[in-house]
Amino acid sequence: MAQRDPRVSVIVSSSSAPNSLPQGQATIKGTVKFYDANEVVRYWHYRMLSEKMHSGEKTFQMFVQ
Repeated sequence: MAQRDPRVSVIVSSSSAPNSLPQGQATIKGTVKFYDANEVVRYWHYRMLSEKMHSGEKTFQMFVQ
């Protein structure tokens, strides 16, 4: 496996929020740990993503069981 750079930054911005809401942005910088071959983490991630994107729709959630 190729080496990866663990440095990351995440930017959260309110640029698409309505003007009636508070405006601004935040940047988080840090390092990550990669879990390429870990099936437990992969299952957890896809399950959580499916529930977030398709809340209450069992059709989508059954594919990540």
